[in-house]
Amino acid sequence: MTNAAHYMQAAIDHAATREAKIMAKDNKRLFAGHASGFADTPAGEIAVHFVVAQGVSTYLPQHMRQTWTLEGKRISRDKLIAKLS
Repeated sequence: MTNAAHYMQAAIDHAATREAKIMAKDNKRLFAGHASGFADTPAGEIAVHFVVAQGVSTYLPQHMRQTWTLEGKRISRDKLIAKLS
């Protein structure tokens, strides 16, 4: 596992943890998978955000698009991997 994969997976795991806490407090939500996750890296703090397309018929996390930010600025997945590797 590369450094980039390690940090990105840490952010995704943090999102899953946050989602579990939100669902435990308020289980009236219609669908899961919208919590963002964060991880500290040598390049700065990264964040993963999940986006659902309009008109989608399922709300499973694996069907959502992931967007990434580095230090609060949006960055493509490939550029993030290059910076973290």
